[in-house]
Amino acid sequence: MKQNFKLISKKCSTLSFIVLAVAMTSAVPSYAIPTSVEKDLHVFAKSRNTEFQPLIQQWEKKYGKKAVPDLLKIARNPKAKDTDRFIALMAITKISGQSSAPQIVPFLKDKNWMVRSAALKSIELLDYKPASNAVLKLLKDPALVIRAQAVTTVETLKPDGATEALLAAVYDSKNYRSGNYKKGNADWVPQRALAVLRKLRPTGVSAQLLPLLNGAHDRKLRAHALFTIETLEGKSLKRGSPFPERSLAWNQALKN
Repeated sequence: MKQNFKLISKKCSTLSFIVLAVAMTSAVPSYAIPTSVEKDLHVFAKSRNTEFQPLIQQWEKKYGKKAVPDLLKIARNPKAKDTDRFIALMAITKISGQSSAPQIVPFLKDKNWMVRSAALKSIELLDYKPASNAVLKLLKDPALVIRAQAVTTVETLKPDGATEALLAAVYDSKNYRSGNYKKGNADWVPQRALAVLRKLRPTGVSAQLLPLLNGAHDRKLRAHALFTIETLEGKSLKRGSPFPERSLAWNQALKN
């Protein structure tokens, strides 16, 4: 579990920490504070501290798994502060480990994106593969930050259907500033999806990247597409030649 805690400290997304820092500038939780865990969280909120790992360590040392019911109560309370619910889910993951995973899965559908983010991070840290289908659905989440985070979780879980879902994310209009890969630059998700495809190394999909290679408005994304094709095929055509020549070579090779 100490390793899990280090992972939580290291891998919680930068954007989530920024949101946590901003949210901590508000006052105290709006709900009643009848339990010790909630009292500790109340004190933490007043401190406006964004480093919540020491608080989780404190709970684990003082209460152990006895803290989990109170933490679940906080996480499930839609009237609680977003940051409190985020911290509660991270604490449950650290304190309870793999046994907490089934209780965390429902939070992937929470209305609040920050709670969904915490649930995704928990599922990723626990490598909880039964949540794979729910995670794949988040590649189409309304929130860009969740779609991007879901790509990373897919890389960890390696679920069936990952290749098809990642390819769909590459072309999804929501992931482009103009709503179309032919007209605008990509926002995070397509680049991350291509990177994960390079790691997963699926076969027989390179030709599906030709529209991106040939027609993407984002020149850097076209380069990502070429690099991905070369990685998946395990070779480079026209090495050292200008991009148009290398692109043409792959178009001819894959169409044939």
